[in-house]
Amino acid sequence: MDVTLDDLARLVGGTVKGDGKTVIRAVNGIKEAGPGDITFLANVKYAPLLASTKASAVILSDGTPAPLPTLSVKNPDLAFAQVAEHLSGGPYKAIPCIHPGAVVSNSAALGQNITIGPGCVVEDGASIGDNTVLLAQVYVGRDALIGPESLIYPQVVVREKCRIGARVILHSGTVIGSDG
Repeated sequence: MDVTLDDLARLVGGTVKGDGKTVIRAVNGIKEAGPGDITFLANVKYAPLLASTKASAVILSDGTPAPLPTLSVKNPDLAFAQVAEHLSGGPYKAIPCIHPGAVVSNSAALGQNITIGPGCVVEDGASIGDNTVLLAQVYVGRDALIGPESLIYPQVVVREKCRIGARVILHSGTVIGSDG
């Protein structure tokens, strides 16, 4: 996703110094950044690195000078996180549906706006909260619970009677409730 520095200033409530039309495509560390990247400076002890960064722009505290276009904010850490999320396209979005290749027990409690991907198995008495996404090949055991607004990546196993809270992300291959 390409945005301008001016666009990012509106997003985070910051001020641009330099060329606001600078195109930003990604975020990166101050040493690793290249053309099209935006980096950040939260600690002034790293300010000397600004002279050698290849970044197209930098997020920094109000009033900190820099030799490249800047996005000045009160909290560079927070602004960098907001910009990173924006450039990544935001949180994972899925179309609510139950894939025909999923096996879901008739006694499972399914919330609203859920997504259950191909190859998933949801056992008897399991509960899937509202707005939860189960990607391919997720196993949810008998009487297990996955809270609302959770994102479960492929090949996760949630064993019987386990409880997963709200807004949880489980990455591929995670096993919850295994012996040992």
